[in-house]
Amino acid sequence: MAQVEEKYLKGLTFTGATSKEVEKDGKKRVKWTAFERPMKADDVLAFADKGSTVVIVGKDGRKHIVSKSAAKAEAKPEVK
Repeated sequence: MAQVEEKYLKGLTFTGATSKEVEKDGKKRVKWTAFERPMKADDVLAFADKGSTVVIVGKDGRKHIVSKSAAKAEAKPEVK
């Protein structure tokens, strides 16, 4: 399966949590810490080209609908 282009991932975030084993009251516990970071191509579970939009589903379970025209405008370099 082909990977989604990076220009469609601009502005999208990936959320998740990391676990860390800590000792509390003499017992071992698992402490979860939430994180949020920019989405990478490896974070994409599936994507579909729907004509004027691209639908991206992340491995965190969130669905994003990205307009192709907005991504194209951001990808163009400014002409002076």
